[in-house]
Amino acid sequence: MSKGRVNNLPTIVYCCMLLAVWLYSWIRSVAALLGGEVTEVLLASSDGVRWFLRSSVDSVGHLPWAMIVILLMCSGVLLSCGFFSAVARLLRGETSLRTRRALWSALVVAVIMVVSLMFATLYPLNVFRSVSGSFVSSPMAGGWPLLLFAVLFLLSAVFGIVGGAFKGVDDILEAASSRIKFHACSLVALVPAALLFSSMEYEGIMAMLFGGYSSYFEFFVLMFPFAYRLFFTGKDSD
Repeated sequence: MSKGRVNNLPTIVYCCMLLAVWLYSWIRSVAALLGGEVTEVLLASSDGVRWFLRSSVDSVGHLPWAMIVILLMCSGVLLSCGFFSAVARLLRGETSLRTRRALWSALVVAVIMVVSLMFATLYPLNVFRSVSGSFVSSPMAGGWPLLLFAVLFLLSAVFGIVGGAFKGVDDILEAASSRIKFHACSLVALVPAALLFSSMEYEGIMAMLFGGYSSYFEFFVLMFPFAYRLFFTGKDSD
């Protein structure tokens, strides 16, 4: 099997699963027609096809694309700055003066950001509470992914510049996009995955198979392409 086919295996699997849902719907419609039964609206019908085409873009748009991209950017800057290897050398007692300076610089920035966040919890910002006083609809609850990226981006940038991993802004931005490039085929796999979710719900398969646990199935389907790319094809593609 070629490298391209290996990398895109989740996409192929999700497309086959989507095709299987449509085949299942067609078999149900044929069985109902032969049996003279009146069935609900199925995918393999004129109404089902129209619904699928009309809702396809919305189905794909319902995925947490912003969250996924932000998390990939966070992992990109964090892995590229050399922080983990520096910590490993520190534990072995093999750190250089430059690495120690980078670690201390990152620690100072972390303390400053923690203190800033503590001030942000006070009036008038009060980012941990909404106008009704709850955390669920607070600014922090809605914007924590972006805040996480800002924290990791700043810490990684400071550590990378002081430690020598980053030479300038271009290196930092390249690091932020590195994992997005690495997981490009995983992002493509999410398109048929989104269509699979909506088709299974329309056909009633999601409720029939998973009941109230459908969110766990959706989470597994979303995470599988990234885990597969990382653990099964990462070494072949580096």
